[in-house]
Amino acid sequence: MPLTVLGVPWSYLTYLPHMALLAYEVGHAVERDGRLTAALLSAVNGSNVKIRGGRSRGRHG
Repeated sequence: MPLTVLGVPWSYLTYLPHMALLAYEVGHAVERDGRLTAALLSAVNGSNVKIRGGRSRGRHG
């Protein structure tokens, strides 16, 4: 699988909150380039995970 190159200023690598932003954006790049969006949505919608308030997540067309 080819790798995505992200242009990031060097100053982002010295400030911890910027590292979290970088990881977040890398996740989007991997999802997009790996064509994982449909598979991830299918996995989330197929789950029956309880979330706050007693509601369940998934299978709600």
